[in-house]
Amino acid sequence: MKRVPWAIRAGLRSLAGLFLAVTLADLSLAQATPCHSTPPGQGMAANVPWQDYLPRDRVRLHFIEQSTFVIGTRNVMAVADFAGFISHDPDILPTVITMNSAHLTHKTDRPDPRIPHVLRGWSVDGIPARHRLELPEMVIRNVTTDTLGTYDDQPPVMDGNSVLVFEAAGLCIGHFSHLQTALSPAQQRAIGHLDVAIVPVDNGWAMEPVAMAAIAGGLGAKIIIPSHWFSETTLEVFLSDLSAEWEVVEIDQASVDLSPDTLPATPMVMVLRPGFLPCASPARC
Repeated sequence: MKRVPWAIRAGLRSLAGLFLAVTLADLSLAQATPCHSTPPGQGMAANVPWQDYLPRDRVRLHFIEQSTFVIGTRNVMAVADFAGFISHDPDILPTVITMNSAHLTHKTDRPDPRIPHVLRGWSVDGIPARHRLELPEMVIRNVTTDTLGTYDDQPPVMDGNSVLVFEAAGLCIGHFSHLQTALSPAQQRAIGHLDVAIVPVDNGWAMEPVAMAAIAGGLGAKIIIPSHWFSETTLEVFLSDLSAEWEVVEIDQASVDLSPDTLPATPMVMVLRPGFLPCASPARC
């Protein structure tokens, strides 16, 4: 398996032959659907050191644990699959959280009431979730998917989950949460082109990981970030399955800053190591 540190990312641009053959039908439909938009509207700044020195043309991704990720700009902190905890500092609050209901660790029933925007990705009383939140530096929208009812004794639910798309700093980042079924052509068009895809790779309750990677590649993603791996063994199986076609880049930390000019020329799998956000000051933790 090829592995290189992120520090020599620029050298990867010259590597060839890193292409995943997409065998699922109709994935190319999403390529003609642009993701990027210019977000108007109002939002609340998340004033924490984690974002203080983030350039305005960058997005910071931070892997908290399982499938919880922070997607941050200078003034917006979004948390995907928020399960109630991102830091030992209780005063670090997101601007917006998204949640899913495939099973209990993708949501919380008691989000902090100080969080301005709470987006639930599942249907309520048979009505699918429909979100498009426009903030000054980010647009967040969802595309609903079905759950198979294979965990927590839950029955199958139509529109019971969502893929979340975060548009910021010229990038489109897709968080697949706990995707359990293949995407239809209509869902692919609704998602549109992705630059980065965060995909679950537990190879159990979620969709088969290689097929998941094929979906992400078909949507145009140049970077896949694995989530929802419960052990090093699970992660290694996923990396081994993709290593013949994708470069594997290991980052020895939880965060990475991305922008359009840092995207690789050929697709890669980027491995982040989970960790909570640092406290705003030592006195708070």
